[in-house]
Amino acid sequence: MNRRTMILWQALALALLVTGCSGSPQSPVSPTRAVEGGLDADANADGSTLKVNAATNLSPSGGALVGSNQVTLAFAAASGKYVPVDGIQHRVELFNQNGTLIAAWVTGDSSVVTPNLEYQQNYTWRVQPAFDGQVGPWSGTAGFATPEPPIPAECLRQPLEANRLGCVIAVAAKSDEWRRCEGGSGSACHRFTREVARALSIGDPNWGLLGKPPGVWQCTLSGCGTGGGGFGEDIVAYCTGSGSCRNESGPDARSDWVAIDIIVGAGLPGASFGWSPIPRAFNRGNNFWSSVP
Repeated sequence: MNRRTMILWQALALALLVTGCSGSPQSPVSPTRAVEGGLDADANADGSTLKVNAATNLSPSGGALVGSNQVTLAFAAASGKYVPVDGIQHRVELFNQNGTLIAAWVTGDSSVVTPNLEYQQNYTWRVQPAFDGQVGPWSGTAGFATPEPPIPAECLRQPLEANRLGCVIAVAAKSDEWRRCEGGSGSACHRFTREVARALSIGDPNWGLLGKPPGVWQCTLSGCGTGGGGFGEDIVAYCTGSGSCRNESGPDARSDWVAIDIIVGAGLPGASFGWSPIPRAFNRGNNFWSSVP
C-alpha cells in the first residue's frame, strides 16, 4: 500500500469514529418507583422523606375519657416496602390543652406510657416514624381527657364532728392550686378550697362552700374581692338541716349550716393547712351555704 492510500484509509477510519460518537447523549433511566407504601413520590406531602405510611389507629383518641391520669398511648406502627419493620423508630409527642409540647418519646415499640398527668385536662398526641436519619409523615392528631381526681379515703363520709384535716392534706398532695396558694395567691386558695369541698361532697352531699352575697368580700375562679357575690376564700360549709340550707339565702339558712376555715393565712405567702370550725356569729351579712359549682 502506497502512502497516499494509507492516508485515505486513516481519514475514512477517523470519519467513522466521529460518526459513531456523534448525536445527543442518552439520559439515564430513573429507577421505577413502587406505588405501594407511599413510595410514589420524592417526598411526602408534609416534606418528610422516609417512604413509609403514617402510624394509624392511635388510641386513646376522639376525646375519650380515660380511666387514669397515667395513660398508655398505643398505635399501629408505620410500614414501608423498603424499610424493615423492626428498624423503624417512632417519635411520640404529647401536648396539653394549651397546645404546649409537654413530653416526647422515641420508641421502637407501638406504645408508650405517660407520666402522671393532670386530672380533668384535655391532651392531644401524634406519632412520626423515623429510620436511618430520615423521618416519615406525622400521623393525625388524637385527643383524650383525664378523669376527675380520685377521692381520698380521708374525704369519704364520716361523722360531721370528725376532723377532716387529713382530707385537706390528701387533696393538696395532688393539687397545683395548693402550690400556688402557698405562694400567696388568694384566688388559688379559693380554687383549692373548691377542690376540697368537691371531694368532701362526693362522700357526703351536705358539704359545700360558704356563699357570699353581692358587695361582701368574695372570690371567683379568677380573683378575690368585693363585687357581685361569690364564695368565701378558704371556707367549706356543711348543711346540718334537711332543706333550709339549700334555699341558699335568707335568715333560715343562717341557722342550719356550719362553716370551717381550712387554710391558715390564705392569700399570703407561706399559707398552711387548717381545720377550724367558725363560731356561729360568723354567719352574718346573709352568708349562706352553697353547693359546689
